[in-house]
Amino acid sequence: MTQIPGSPLIGAAIAISVIAGMTGSASGGQAIVLPLIAPHYIDQGVDPEELHRIVAISSGALDSLPHNGYVVTTIRAICHETHQRAYWAVGALTVVVPLLGLSLAVALFSVF
Repeated sequence: MTQIPGSPLIGAAIAISVIAGMTGSASGGQAIVLPLIAPHYIDQGVDPEELHRIVAISSGALDSLPHNGYVVTTIRAICHETHQRAYWAVGALTVVVPLLGLSLAVALFSVF
């Protein structure tokens, strides 16, 4: 991930998103990936505040895939729905919108 061409923030966002999606946990993704990639990106001159914001946004996007415990509890136990009927709305709200926000944040940090 640290060798992805372009902005280092994109590599960090992808690394965090993938691990958060695999674990189904934003904080779990951060705890696994940050100790490995943060020193590398800081040494490359990435602003720690920008890295922090990108990590925070990207970890919250793919962590709410259908296997996430909170998503399962919300859809099944609280809403009394099936994943097939309810996940489209949940996915739009918790995956698509944060990914759009992440794209905007990376673009803005790249420009400014």
